[in-house]
Amino acid sequence: MKSSGFKPGVVISNRLLDMYAKCECLSDAQKLFDVMNEKDLCSYNTMISGYVKVGFLERARKLFDEMRARDNFSWTAMISGYVRYDKPLEALELYRSMQISEKSISNKFTVSSALAAASAI
Repeated sequence: MKSSGFKPGVVISNRLLDMYAKCECLSDAQKLFDVMNEKDLCSYNTMISGYVKVGFLERARKLFDEMRARDNFSWTAMISGYVRYDKPLEALELYRSMQISEKSISNKFTVSSALAAASAI
């Protein structure tokens, strides 16, 4: 079979990543992510939330740490993941890092996750 040579753009690739993540096919999602020529904030956030959803916090954190720019979704996904999988100290440490970051501003979801971490301690 001959390949058409079609290479999906970042929008189509992100939709595929989302589909794989929602189906918990993270190995397929990671393969696609690895071959994407262009990755944006949505690409990283989709992978991070997919990994957090199934409890692969180390993989999620590795991607999080690789990101050049983060938004509230990125921070909240990681913080809430740490809370969900009984790692409240890591959640609060990450929240503190977010507060120190000059470009990051907490929203109600991030604060709610940080409060859940504090109450778990």
